[in-house]
Amino acid sequence: MNKYIEDDAERLIEYFESYELKHVFSNKEFVDEYRKVHKKVLGYLVVFSEIDKQNIDKHRFQEQALYYLKESVSDVLQSFFIWVNGAYKGADLLLRSSIENFNKAIIGNVNSDVYTEKSVYKIFDCAKLMKEYQILIGKEKMVEVLHRIYSELCKSTHTATTDDMDHITALKLLPMYEPQKTKEYRKMFEIILDTYLGFFLANHRDIVNDMYRRNEDLFYDILSKNVIRSVITC
Repeated sequence: MNKYIEDDAERLIEYFESYELKHVFSNKEFVDEYRKVHKKVLGYLVVFSEIDKQNIDKHRFQEQALYYLKESVSDVLQSFFIWVNGAYKGADLLLRSSIENFNKAIIGNVNSDVYTEKSVYKIFDCAKLMKEYQILIGKEKMVEVLHRIYSELCKSTHTATTDDMDHITALKLLPMYEPQKTKEYRKMFEIILDTYLGFFLANHRDIVNDMYRRNEDLFYDILSKNVIRSVITC
């Protein structure tokens, strides 16, 4: 092997071996943002674990729908992980994928044709026709919230402006912390996850009511009170 390539590989190994996030978590502002994001991640994990467990007997979701819902959860977890490291564009890309998989799970549970549909916007058109997507998340219909956020994430992942660029040209630049991008991600993340959780409260109250008591308490503590009010009163 070329010596330069071998030496570079060894230096990269040293970088990974010494990789740590201490200086990121020593920043109080970041930790405050982290706790808000973590709270929503936990809520989605709780909901999915309950759906997965309850589905054994209740069969509320088709197997393939559950598969896509699980992938949406996986996207959220991976997005959270790389956001902590400061890879903001990658985090946005995974959030966008999470919305795609969430839609396929929900629509596919009643219409399996969605699994072979390639156009994301045709999938959103299907969502617009479903009453489950008409619930209010704050002052907007759920389908409008997801479509709006999805469009914003598309701008980010397609590098619509210079603000959407990360310019990570060397791995040694990670981990990093940019206050503005961190806050923007957190705000968008909260909206997406509150929308997911609000969907289940509005359309699958039976799932919430059948939760293990601690999980039910967590669910209501994690979901935004504004969303709870809008969902219950709509």
